[in-house]
Amino acid sequence: MAIVLYAVVTFFSLVVGIGSGLGPGLIMRPLFDLINIHSVTEIGYYISVAFFPMLFILTYRFFKNNKSPIDWSRVLVSACGAIVGGIVGEYLLEYLAKIDETLVKQIQTLFFIMIIIVMFFYFLDKIKIKEKVIETKNKIFWISFTLSTIIIFLGFGGRGLNLAAYMTFFPYDKKEAPLLSLVIIFFSLSTKLTKIALTTGFGSFDPKIVVVLLISSTIGSILGYAINKYLPKKYGTPISLTILVFVTIVISYNFIKLF
Repeated sequence: MAIVLYAVVTFFSLVVGIGSGLGPGLIMRPLFDLINIHSVTEIGYYISVAFFPMLFILTYRFFKNNKSPIDWSRVLVSACGAIVGGIVGEYLLEYLAKIDETLVKQIQTLFFIMIIIVMFFYFLDKIKIKEKVIETKNKIFWISFTLSTIIIFLGFGGRGLNLAAYMTFFPYDKKEAPLLSLVIIFFSLSTKLTKIALTTGFGSFDPKIVVVLLISSTIGSILGYAINKYLPKKYGTPISLTILVFVTIVISYNFIKLF
């Protein structure tokens, strides 16, 4: 039963998340919590696995469609920040989960609520940051570190949040922000999976679920990208806001169940 539910949720989240531009993680994680079959650490692992097909597909599409020069020094610094943030986020998650898993879920829910509020304002274009920004590698590192820590601790991809952060706090061209977002997700999730491989191993995770998630993610990513490519831009924001309302309802229900 878990396999079927996870497959449906993964496919739905990727199609809707990529198609709308909101990102699938903010949809997928609350729905996994709603199903409530596995622990927070197990859910984090399965979601990490599910995101890799999306990462490869979107990265391939990015380089195929983007002909603009890329500042690889910024990409490298962003990757370093994501790696360090991934380590911190994973250790923080494991430490708190050993103390009280319910407490972890409560903290995660509160973070999700704050992220949703930020995303609401972002899509409504209410956040106006004046570009008095000094482009430093130090700043790029710390924003990547922060986003990566949040991604791993909350157990979601964070693509929409990453894009919102980079396009709000940095005067980057919109064509480069998606790449930096993918870099953060890839290196933070890779760090998480590497740590698991070097410590506990993957024996406690169901390989059947992993295979199904990879297949669902691949199909969902391809379809979601096709929708995003042909969806008129004027529909992007209304759809994203509608999804955020739906996610808010799910998260609120999950939060009430914790008490």
